[in-house]
Amino acid sequence: MKRTAASQAKSSTSKKGKVTLTPVQKKFNTVMAALTDEETVVPGPESCRAMLVAIANAALKIPKDERHADQATVFTMLTEIFAAEKGRWEARVADAKSAVEKATVERTEKMDVKDAADAELKIHKDVVGQMMDTQSKATEVVQECKDEHSAALTLRGDADAKKQALVKTHEHGLVIQEKIKGLKEGIYEIPKEMKQHITEVCALFESLGAEEALVKTLPQILRRKPEERGSFDDMALQQLDLYLNSHLSSLSSNIEAADATVAEHETAVTAWEATVEVAENKKTASDEALQAAQTQQEHLQEALTGARKVLKEHTAILKSQNSDLATEQFGLHSVEDVLGALEFLNEYIVPALVPEEEKEADELPAETAVEMEVEKEQLEVASVEIPTAKVKEIEVAMNFHDMPSPSKKARHSVGASIPMVVA
Repeated sequence: MKRTAASQAKSSTSKKGKVTLTPVQKKFNTVMAALTDEETVVPGPESCRAMLVAIANAALKIPKDERHADQATVFTMLTEIFAAEKGRWEARVADAKSAVEKATVERTEKMDVKDAADAELKIHKDVVGQMMDTQSKATEVVQECKDEHSAALTLRGDADAKKQALVKTHEHGLVIQEKIKGLKEGIYEIPKEMKQHITEVCALFESLGAEEALVKTLPQILRRKPEERGSFDDMALQQLDLYLNSHLSSLSSNIEAADATVAEHETAVTAWEATVEVAENKKTASDEALQAAQTQQEHLQEALTGARKVLKEHTAILKSQNSDLATEQFGLHSVEDVLGALEFLNEYIVPALVPEEEKEADELPAETAVEMEVEKEQLEVASVEIPTAKVKEIEVAMNFHDMPSPSKKARHSVGASIPMVVA
């Protein structure tokens, strides 16, 4: 509660002490702030600025109908100074606009370069995509050709193996034929050798599907000497020859067919080998073309990145130029405000109060009455008021008797209302 009461008391005190500036005081502060600003160009040495600050502090607050010629001259001097300042700021604004226009043109050019690089890269990416599809298809074709070549090799191997088996079987049949011939002629004397040959002959004919009775009687017939065999034995041996000849003939035919099949598969293998080579050559060409296109794409990407970087730099430059232009325009507007304030002060006349207005003033709220009283007091005061934020400490002793004046009396009146030392 104590804190609340203290804060309320402090707030009420600050409200009571608050002073609202009059239009005259506001315009006066505007002019003085600009005059004391070191960026405002005042012809002559720094003492000229100090002199103008001193005399302006008094002259600007005098209404038009109460000024003498020297005070009016102060308005003329200040107007000339700030008119020159306006011209200087107008030149700076023109230069800033020219810089902005130049930066805008350059940025537009860089934007066009960036857009062109972007479009070129986009088109080239489509080309690279098509080449990648072509390269992928070439890879698939090579793999398909290799698969077909591998299948042809397998078929050729199977056909060759089958042929070799037939050849081997045919050779075995020829061997059996020779052994049958030897058994029929009775050239084998060794029982063990004879038994082995007879067993091989019987196994062959059994595998060929010969009659069971023939197979069973073959060992007895083949063991007999040629002179010991009868007509039945000769018939059995003739039948044996028929089976064997038919078997060998069939094997020969099968071998010829297998040989033709092997030749066909050999041709297919050779053809697929050539196809694989062609497909691999095409794939190699597509790989090289794709590699070249990807390298070109990298160069285009680098060019686009560089163009974007340059555009970013020019965008920053244009932004800076626009900021500078805004600053120069603000300076020009500030000088125009000062000239407007000078014109206002130059034409200012204290309005006369009629009885009705005085009566209305008495009926105004206390705060409004205080503001009117403050304005009246400010118009009567002719002391030096210089904004402390922008005024450089200056201490100059001036002799106002040397200032140009239409009359000596006027010079004395000016000097009487202006302090001789300004801090």
